[in-house]
Amino acid sequence: AFYSLSLHDALPISVGAAKRFARGSVSPSPDFGPAGTLAVHLAIIPFVRGGVYGSYDFAKLSNGELRHFVAGGIRGKFLSPIPERPFRTWVFAGLGYTRSFDGLGSGGFVEVPVGVGASYELRKPFQLSAELGARFGVGFHGSSYDSAVPRGFVGSEFAALFLTVGLTIDR
Repeated sequence: AFYSLSLHDALPISVGAAKRFARGSVSPSPDFGPAGTLAVHLAIIPFVRGGVYGSYDFAKLSNGELRHFVAGGIRGKFLSPIPERPFRTWVFAGLGYTRSFDGLGSGGFVEVPVGVGASYELRKPFQLSAELGARFGVGFHGSSYDSAVPRGFVGSEFAALFLTVGLTIDR
């Protein structure tokens, strides 16, 4: 028997808000800040997609500075067969790296994004989509996270909550 492999792709672009949570001896919790995500997903079996993502967000720290976060990584998306089109729901998880920087330093950490999403097909191939998720950080390094650097902020953004809405081109 001959097996035919069909390739399916999606390009979600979304914007929203992120809330970062920090820990440490002098660590302020940043305010809500804007967030944006761009991803590419490929599917070769029904209901399972894999791909890459990139994201950007920033948050205002209690000392008035802005801390920027640029991330990228891999991501799996598991679609539910219920409900049927035009609605879609899914869960996702990934693994990535985040680079952070502010006026006094920079650093980085490994992030693990997880969450849920839903979409409504407006007109093929366009979907209105939304995701609610969290990103957990580990392995912090750099001057932004080094307690030996006298800068007034000693801590790490161990978690972030985000809500984004956007447009997906799903072919």
